[in-house]
Amino acid sequence: MRTVQKEEKRDLINTEEFAHAIILAPQLTCGISSETSLIGTDLGKSLGKTLIECADHLPITLIPAAKKISVADLRKIVPDGDIVVCDFYIDQIEATGSQTGIGIPQVEDAFGTILNIDHHAPIQSMEKPVSSGNLAIAQVTSHEPTSLAVPVIINHTDCDSVISSLIVRGILPPLEQFSTAVICADHTGEANQIADLLQSLEPRRDLAFSVRNLGLLLSGEPLEVEAQELLEHRLLQRIEVEVLKVNFKSVGPVSFALIEDRVPGELLQSVLSDSGIIVLGRLLEEGSNILQVSVRLGNAAAAGITLPSLKINEFDRNFGGRWNAGANKRGGGFIIPEQSSVAAELYKYATYLAKSYSHAFREQYNLREDFFSEAVVLSATAQQLETLSTFCPTISLPNGIRQEALDLISLGKEKTKLVA
Repeated sequence: MRTVQKEEKRDLINTEEFAHAIILAPQLTCGISSETSLIGTDLGKSLGKTLIECADHLPITLIPAAKKISVADLRKIVPDGDIVVCDFYIDQIEATGSQTGIGIPQVEDAFGTILNIDHHAPIQSMEKPVSSGNLAIAQVTSHEPTSLAVPVIINHTDCDSVISSLIVRGILPPLEQFSTAVICADHTGEANQIADLLQSLEPRRDLAFSVRNLGLLLSGEPLEVEAQELLEHRLLQRIEVEVLKVNFKSVGPVSFALIEDRVPGELLQSVLSDSGIIVLGRLLEEGSNILQVSVRLGNAAAAGITLPSLKINEFDRNFGGRWNAGANKRGGGFIIPEQSSVAAELYKYATYLAKSYSHAFREQYNLREDFFSEAVVLSATAQQLETLSTFCPTISLPNGIRQEALDLISLGKEKTKLVA
């Protein structure tokens, strides 16, 4: 094996191609198998009948959506006793409460216990592809469905809210098909009949309407006319997103585009499956100098990478959001300097994210920037070498260095075995 010369190593490390290549490690799968359809089966028909019959008298309370909902706000609705909240974050619960044995946030006050079955809490256990429906399944598997004496509260009617609250109530069983549906709706954007239906009906904010039509879907029966129209609009959006794909440009793992109309971010994840980060730019209005930017982790993001780890606020102080998705809209957007352009500022934004991702990746996997140099590879731990050997075949190394890097990794593994 020819030794990589110092000058070649320096060229390798400094190339833009290499700087962006090191951030293309594949994301770990979330462990959820593909959908096995319930629709039209005997079980599906039975569940569908139950949903249709109970849709107009559900033991689930839908409250108005709000930017913040506190324990005090909930106590205005339910002054005394326990409460179960599904799919919205109780403000500051991570600071004032605790977690159950299965990691679900809860808070106790003088009037009872409030359980927050929600994946939006800013805690480490939620910084992965998990949805409230998955937490609801874990809850009823461990503790049975919630008693009818305990109120179940939601504040919106998307797929995750509907599924999680129905499961907590015991109206739906904790089946894998529902676990898959909420992940498709919230995270991967993959086509899923349950997810696509409930996401399409969400703007109506009519829980009975959503549950009744979910019952019709599971039964294999035609949907109500309005529900069918809303579903067709969602499916048309999928087609539009496929067309929109050609407008995206890339900087390393970052795919970015300037758009005119709002696009469901989760749908883009399914068509930009090789992207680590997806960035959408949109002018506040025609002729405006305010750029609204939304950022979402893509399906190819490396495991352990979060938006907070990219330190976006150092570039855009108006940015805010969760571990995997956020935007600067609420903060007022990003002002485009007079001497610049929309395209130039969006490119700068994407470039900053690519560089931040590179730094976050190295920190996450405890790798130095020159981690393919002989000295680094030969002194790497067994765990680091496994990361490198998995990662190296996925990147494009300049100057024919790839095989030398693989050879170095193999040599490092042999050395590790001898030491062990």
